[in-house]
Amino acid sequence: MTKALASIVLASVVSGSGNMASPQVTMPAPERKPLISGQVRLVSPLSYTLRQLPPDPVTGDVATYDFKPTVTTVDERAGIYDLSWIGYDQRVKSVRYQARDRLSVVVEAIVSRTSTDMIDYKYVVKSQLSSAQRLTVFTVQSLSPTAVGDKQEGLVVAWMGQYLREFSSGKWLAFAVISDAPLQVEPGMSRDFHVRATALPGLVGCRVAGGSAGMDGPDEEVPEVLMNLLPGHGVWPLGKTLGPDDSISKMSSQQRRTYWMERLGELEELGWMSPSSRSWFGRNLEKSSKAALVAETLRCRGRGEVTSEIVSIVESL
Repeated sequence: MTKALASIVLASVVSGSGNMASPQVTMPAPERKPLISGQVRLVSPLSYTLRQLPPDPVTGDVATYDFKPTVTTVDERAGIYDLSWIGYDQRVKSVRYQARDRLSVVVEAIVSRTSTDMIDYKYVVKSQLSSAQRLTVFTVQSLSPTAVGDKQEGLVVAWMGQYLREFSSGKWLAFAVISDAPLQVEPGMSRDFHVRATALPGLVGCRVAGGSAGMDGPDEEVPEVLMNLLPGHGVWPLGKTLGPDDSISKMSSQQRRTYWMERLGELEELGWMSPSSRSWFGRNLEKSSKAALVAETLRCRGRGEVTSEIVSIVESL
């Protein structure tokens, strides 16, 4: 037998038997999905009514004129546009507008108990290098009245108005980075935000916004036909994360297990668990002890098969 042939034979033998060794298949590690953006592109209005001038002070006649509302793209990638029109004084007016959805963001949630009755929700919000603008606002849904946002230097923390359709379910905490703050979240950078509450984690919504909210206007209001082109909060990138939910706290341990069992598919889609770990949890989540679930979850975490969110979920059972 030649040395080469002997090497092949030895490689095919496992534990003294003649069985062929099974190939080791490496499952891809889960990867959190970026928040979904509803990007829109602004274009000049195709139709509009002529604008009325103030009545003539002598005759009282009312004349109309074409005020030529126009949208000019300055930087499509960064969502920067100039809105222009002919004013009542027959001079060209212009304002600069920046859309707030030109960024790609990943949110990581880490939940930890800080005392017997208080839970800390830490959100690591990372703006990816592909973002075309700095991140200026992070909002997260709370389904508990006990939630409080931690204030930090250079941040404004406030509740979003529930009259806004996108923030009408539950209450949404907003963390806004002050424009002249020394710490800005540029593309490729991240920042931590904290929410404290007594409620256990459930699946909640989160949104982000970039760019600037203001428009430096001329000496008259922007015509309504141009204002109607501007997208609302609905285009802010949207995703899911963990957040305080009073209804989870009121559930029994078995009910919490059922709640998460029904959402395993969504947790995998969010990039929080691999297909193999989802399969394991599908078989064991409702029947295994909490200690066994925690132990296996930590092993999966060590192998890179689940994210911090899954660890937080299992520890809250």
